[in-house]
Amino acid sequence: MSSKTDSTHDLSPQQSASPFREPYNLFNHGWSQFQKGYQTIIDDNFTICFEAKTYFPKKWTFLNILQYILKEMLCDLIIFPIRFIIFFVNNFIFAVIFILVKLIPFSQQFRLKLQKQLVLGYGWGWLSSLGVFPTFHGTFPKPQPNYIYVVNHTCMIDYMLLCTQRACGSVGQRTPGFLGWIMKHTIDCCDNIWFDRSMQYERDNLTRRIKTRIQDPEKANLLIFPEGVCVNNEYTLMFKRGAFEIGATVVPVGIKYNKKFTDPYYNTRKVGFFMYCVNMMRSLGVGADVYFLDPVDQKEGESVYQFAARVQNLISDATGMKATGFDGYMKHYPPSGSYMRKIQESLGDEVCEGLRITNDILHSLSPPPPLPSPTTDEEKQRREMAIDVSKWLVDKTELNERQKKKTQKEIKTD
Repeated sequence: MSSKTDSTHDLSPQQSASPFREPYNLFNHGWSQFQKGYQTIIDDNFTICFEAKTYFPKKWTFLNILQYILKEMLCDLIIFPIRFIIFFVNNFIFAVIFILVKLIPFSQQFRLKLQKQLVLGYGWGWLSSLGVFPTFHGTFPKPQPNYIYVVNHTCMIDYMLLCTQRACGSVGQRTPGFLGWIMKHTIDCCDNIWFDRSMQYERDNLTRRIKTRIQDPEKANLLIFPEGVCVNNEYTLMFKRGAFEIGATVVPVGIKYNKKFTDPYYNTRKVGFFMYCVNMMRSLGVGADVYFLDPVDQKEGESVYQFAARVQNLISDATGMKATGFDGYMKHYPPSGSYMRKIQESLGDEVCEGLRITNDILHSLSPPPPLPSPTTDEEKQRREMAIDVSKWLVDKTELNERQKKKTQKEIKTD
């Protein structure tokens, strides 16, 4: 019984496999590509890294409307005026003090020490005006030669938080406006490294400038935001390799914000820096947890990309954020033309291969084509001879039939 059953199910490859391949359906292939693109838009894990949290209720009720009105009145009529005064006084007083310190003929060492102490007070003034309540976990490692501090990036508050602990230099994009004035006239004592992304020369020399900067023990700590852009504090993007290929000891620092009352994410495309500060002053406040992690070095046999990913995972695990492998520069720059052409060529190759397979199948199933028409005089003569022979055979057959019928009639009459 079992042998019979086995014999019915154990088919040879020649019996189980179909001799024909499945014909190509251009409509089905196009529809599947459309579904892939539509699904990619739905499952867009890159764009959600730059989406701010919304605080409007999904369904408006009387209590929600009353709560919203009371909150707006409290923020606009009481909290905002107080914070704006702190904001104005803080920036005005420290701007005057920074200018005076530069003009008074102090010794270079004393002036630098005084400016770094002023940066600490300036950072606390910023946090007070924006309604940020920090909590620090661990200790800020002391500055040493060949040390860099790698931090996840959400907004300018990241830099201010760390400046309340120690005067820190930073690596960042050169910007105009109010923020550019602060970068140029107040925190310039921290030996920052500013560059322009649009200039290839500055991008190429950035690694060399960082490497030279961290070798000097007299200069302030250097903060690097390796994501390159502000992220919404729910995800971490791919860390650029520039901070990890210089052979320095990396100190990971994670910053996580409590978004219960407001979202501190700074979307540079939607709002300027001053209006961002105004929106923060109009909020109830935001909590910030800063995690100082242990210094790490690149392991033997570990590549630069693996080292960067390891530091990214350390910060993500400490702050509870999700690590992703997206490049943050894609926020500002579209995919290159060569990358898009490769995708288009790949899709075109799939379509051509499918059409070729379909053509082979149709040729294998269709009847053989008719004989080609003669082209030379010789072929025409042969064709005419063949036709004459066939006609003679037909006539001979008909003649034989007539003769046979005539003989039969004569026999009957006799």
